[in-house]
Amino acid sequence: MYKEPEKLVLGNILPGPFSGVAMINKIEDGTTRNGNPYLRVFITDGEMTQLISDFDSGYTTMTFPFPEGSVVIVSGLRSGQYLNLKNVVPYTGTTYSAVDFVRSTEEEGAHYFDDLLIHLQEDEYFNPAINTKSNYDRLYTLAIKLLTKNKAAFCISPAGMSVHHDVVGGLAYHTFRMVKMAEKLVEVYDFLNSELLICGAALHDIGKIREMGFNPYGAIEYTVDGNLFGHAYMGAQMVQEEANLEGSNYNPEEVRLLTHLLLSHHGKQEHGAVVPPAIPEAKALNYIDMLDADMWKAEELYRTELTEPGSATPTKAKPLYDKLLYRPDYFNGEPVDNGDSGAGQA
Repeated sequence: MYKEPEKLVLGNILPGPFSGVAMINKIEDGTTRNGNPYLRVFITDGEMTQLISDFDSGYTTMTFPFPEGSVVIVSGLRSGQYLNLKNVVPYTGTTYSAVDFVRSTEEEGAHYFDDLLIHLQEDEYFNPAINTKSNYDRLYTLAIKLLTKNKAAFCISPAGMSVHHDVVGGLAYHTFRMVKMAEKLVEVYDFLNSELLICGAALHDIGKIREMGFNPYGAIEYTVDGNLFGHAYMGAQMVQEEANLEGSNYNPEEVRLLTHLLLSHHGKQEHGAVVPPAIPEAKALNYIDMLDADMWKAEELYRTELTEPGSATPTKAKPLYDKLLYRPDYFNGEPVDNGDSGAGQA
């Protein structure tokens, strides 16, 4: 009797052999440190994407029999953090199709985008300009206009390739949380220019809508310009283009500082910054960017990995953490009522 194979859950793969249904969303030729060719196959379970390396078959992207988008049964071996491909055969069942393996938060992206604009509009209303006597347009106006013009792309764009928010709609979610953190930060450090920091948070990654895109199967890919210039430069360019439109009247110094925030938000040049931060608002933006990326990684590992309270995640949480991520057991092993029984619910 035919037995339907189970869907592979990438976050639950323990050391040793594994097998299950997954979708191939990207294939690349690779070269080992010794100069030997191998095949890099990226598979997804609909929640996360994982590289599984084929060192043995001799296949290349030209000869591999399964194109991107194929739903297959994958068998392999997990050794440490790495997955090695041992066999792949067509999936001929009827339970799964390609639709089941493309994770999307597009609706959530639009929701967070709308909330982001509401925050900017409210911040503009409640936070007066530093120079109340000037007739310059506000940075809030620039941010709202630039985001609104690019809403369609912004709502579906990821915020990263693999490190953080690497899903459809991830950019809107990441940006919304950063704006909320910026709003709180300026309450504590009230010497900061709140308009500059909040607008910097809103626009810091807008260049990613030009830097990255998706193939039809959900794999994130860099565009040609993304490889040549990077999102920090392209985002700064977008700010300059908007500020110089005919009829605009922005404070040149504020536009200069906003541009600096985008160019420096990665903190160090070896981490992708065009220049290092030169003002406190730029340093603050770098910190909250890193914090949200770290928190996303923790959320994803807790969500996708088979981790019981009181134990560590099977996978090291690199590159944002240097070791295994521990899940606290606040209930000391006692069963936790998640509300499934309905008891105690309002």
